[in-house]
Amino acid sequence: MMTKNQTRKHIKNKKMQLDASLIDDASKQITSQLIDLKVFKEAAAIFLYAAFKDEVQTKYLHETAKGEGKKIAYPKITLGTGKMEFYSVSDLEELVNNNFKTMTIYEPNPKVHPLAIPVPKDIIIVPGLAFDLKGNRVGYGGGFYDRYLVKYPYLYKIGVCMDFQIIEGINTEDFDVRTNYIVSEKQGYLPFL
Repeated sequence: MMTKNQTRKHIKNKKMQLDASLIDDASKQITSQLIDLKVFKEAAAIFLYAAFKDEVQTKYLHETAKGEGKKIAYPKITLGTGKMEFYSVSDLEELVNNNFKTMTIYEPNPKVHPLAIPVPKDIIIVPGLAFDLKGNRVGYGGGFYDRYLVKYPYLYKIGVCMDFQIIEGINTEDFDVRTNYIVSEKQGYLPFL
């Protein structure tokens, strides 16, 4: 079994070879499967992430959730503190382009967008480089999602990824938080908890 860093490197190399149209098609398939889940239908709010170019694109999920009148929130990372909070956002165009380490991410503006506190039955779409068949994930290494999810254990945690990002096993640590589901383009969804 690979270490987390080996897994990150392996998956990042594979993602670099992906065509944008393939990612877009997979994102649409994933969205179509995800919105059929009972937990999505029952959720009043969806906690999303603003996708990088090589990630599952969440814009289709945003559009569907908005059309169904659900509240939508995006994360904001506070540099130097390791803290991540979510803020309610109506339109993707409202997100602000910020540089974080070697990445450019789109985030809400806390001066404009209200803080979003999850309640039971809300769902969070969790990004990751890899997921295993037990719901474990390998993120980008900052631990932001793990720290956030510990505070709100009742959130339904749904990992979204492409099929090649589902691997047999992941070396976990005590602070890692598992997802409840994984949704990929061909395998559909895999429930865990």
